[in-house]
Amino acid sequence: MKVFQNNNIFKKIVIVFLIIMSFSFVAPKNIQAKSDDKGIGGQLLDPLLSMFVGLGDGAISLLQKLVLQMDGSMIEVDTSASTLAKILGVVVAVVVVVGGIAALVALPRSSISI
Repeated sequence: MKVFQNNNIFKKIVIVFLIIMSFSFVAPKNIQAKSDDKGIGGQLLDPLLSMFVGLGDGAISLLQKLVLQMDGSMIEVDTSASTLAKILGVVVAVVVVVGGIAALVALPRSSISI
């Protein structure tokens, strides 16, 4: 216990730590993450996204079979379409959803019967 009570040894240890920290501050190590795997998510994000997409597809398929009594989809999505067509499709979908919500909000409360 006298080692911890001796102020001279404690001061020397503090000085050594300060010198080491100052050298590590002056000359830091350059560390970079390499994205050789698959981009932003790496190798772990793709299986997780595939799992959630699969769960969503299964839920939609089940609801479609229960509610509409049909196995196939009425809307086919062409994934080979150009980027402009995909962006335009997303914009049209957003406009339809926002328009529907705005129509429900604009209607008087007495005309909505849920």
